[in-house]
Amino acid sequence: MHKRIIYLLLLSLVGIIYSCQKKDVISDDTSLKLEFSNDSIIFDTVFTSLGSATHRLMIYNTSNSKIKISDIQLEGGSSSQFRVNIDGESGSHFSDIEIEGNDSIYVFAKVTIDPLNKSNPYVVEDKLHFLTNSNEQEVKLVAWGQDANYILADTYNTGFPPYKIVADSLETIHWTSEKPYIIYGYAVINSYGKLIIDEGTEVYFHEASGLWSYADGLLKVYGTPENKVYFRGDRLEQDYADIPGQWDRIWLMEATPGEDHEIYNSVIENGFIGIQAESFLRAAENKLILHNVIVQNMSGIGVFSRLYNIESTNTLLANCGGYCLALTSGGNYDFKH
Repeated sequence: MHKRIIYLLLLSLVGIIYSCQKKDVISDDTSLKLEFSNDSIIFDTVFTSLGSATHRLMIYNTSNSKIKISDIQLEGGSSSQFRVNIDGESGSHFSDIEIEGNDSIYVFAKVTIDPLNKSNPYVVEDKLHFLTNSNEQEVKLVAWGQDANYILADTYNTGFPPYKIVADSLETIHWTSEKPYIIYGYAVINSYGKLIIDEGTEVYFHEASGLWSYADGLLKVYGTPENKVYFRGDRLEQDYADIPGQWDRIWLMEATPGEDHEIYNSVIENGFIGIQAESFLRAAENKLILHNVIVQNMSGIGVFSRLYNIESTNTLLANCGGYCLALTSGGNYDFKH
């Protein structure tokens, strides 16, 4: 009996040692990847004075094995407007962070913004880079850098770009010149919605963003010779002043029956396509009216039309990578200079 007890104790001890050793083993399996509570952290506070905000990110190890994150790095480093805290330690670079199997850790990201600093970009961005068992992953950090009107995409449908409806059906919306408008994703005018943009208004688009008037929507842009309306990319640095391809396009389908899309005294620049006008549900009977409009520095096409009616006076199309003007699939066109 005494020997049996000793034998059982030895077996238990071996099992405990083996269990501890197995628990402490860090897996180097390259198929193991981190999972995140979000693939991007968007600080949606629009600051009107110096301020800061903190958001939380969860990092999950969904495997049964312990893993080690070899490297976590804030792309902007010490010059970034973001700060990161992991396990109570703040910094921009972290190494050898371990996560037990089926466990998680918190990451706190903080941004500090002075919206009165005109050298700030409208969209402040950075990235957190993670390296785990040779797998590289990233989480985007986004904040608003100046006091402006921010249009952030909130709808994601397969086959469509991310978008936010800014003028819904039977709704008329005015954009005024009081503050710039920053588009992050697509701003959409819904069917039978109407967007009026007043003189002197500035509209800035983030990368791959645009303005889309869906079928039977209506866009009216009322710039004046003294106070033009501007559509351009959101990079304010001088180096980006003439760089094409910074945003996507203004996309116009057939207007509300009995109405015409109108763009007066405006500058559209530095995108992929300046204006894309096309029939969708039916051949457009109404028109796109352009007056004293400059479309320039497009990486693709200045004005691209597909079975549309365009009436244009004193419009300048210049410096486009593909075509300044592409009129396809028929339509009616009257250009006067």
